[in-house]
This record gives sequence, C-alpha cells and structure tokens, in this order.
Amino acid sequence: MPTKPAATAMARDAMRSRPPKSPVLGQEIVKMNDHRTWRPVYRAMCPEPGPRDLFLVILLNGRHINFHAVTEYSKLRNALEQWAAEYRCQIKMLPMGSDELMNYLNIPQSDPQPIESMDSEFRAQAVQNCLDSLRDSVEPDERNQALDLLRTLGVLNA
Repeated sequence: MPTKPAATAMARDAMRSRPPKSPVLGQEIVKMNDHRTWRPVYRAMCPEPGPRDLFLVILLNGRHINFHAVTEYSKLRNALEQWAAEYRCQIKMLPMGSDELMNYLNIPQSDPQPIESMDSEFRAQAVQNCLDSLRDSVEPDERNQALDLLRTLGVLNA
C-alpha cells in the first residue's frame, strides 16, 4: 500500500490524465474554453463579407472547390451549413477582394495601363458605372471613389 504522499501524488496524476466526471450525468466535464464544447466538428465557417469583398472562395476540407460572387453569400451560407452537417465535412467560405483573390491564385498584378490606351467601350462603361454610383449610392466612400475615377478619366475637372 503506498504511503500517504505517494497516494496523493498518484491521485493527482490520475486527475490530470483524465477530465473529471459530472456527478449528475456521469460524463466527462470539458472546460468551456475547449472548442469542442461549442462548435460541431463538421461545420461551415462563413465570415461575413466586408465592404470591399467581391468574391467568395469555397474550400472543402481545405481544398479549393469553387468561386462565387459575394452577392450569393446568404443563399450559400445556409446551403453550406446544411451540406457540412449532412456530408460530415469541413467547409470554409472566405470572402475576398480582387487583390486578395489574385494573391490567392498566384496571379501577378500587372502595371496600370495609361488611360489614353483604354478601350473606348470600357471607358464609357466605367464612366456610366461611376455616374450610377454617384446617383444611387448612399455610401460616402463609394461616392468619393466614383468622383476620383471620373476626375482620373478626365470627365470632371479637378
């Protein structure tokens, strides 16, 4: 029979090696800071897109499977959460801006082209988009960006 200090040490080591059990349920008690207590193993992680995010990158068990427009966020979030639970997999839907997506895909960014060499149809569409933003947007940042671009394109005088 072990001495009292040895028995105390053995009991302490045994307590450290396994979590205590609930006296009522008889199940192991897991600390609340342990992620296993509040997150299912198979789930979809879907952070909300920010104001500059344009794309959603879908990863299944860490592998890229698809891209979507950020406007599909609400529809995709519900579908992916159900899919993760049903098929027991990890899904991540990551919102990204254009620069982030290019970095993710290892696409080198090219130098800006001079405005004089811009395609006339593209320029006309850019001007129309800026004018639409000025008319329809209530966001000051969007309106300021549209004004800056119109100045750069030579539509407005500085």
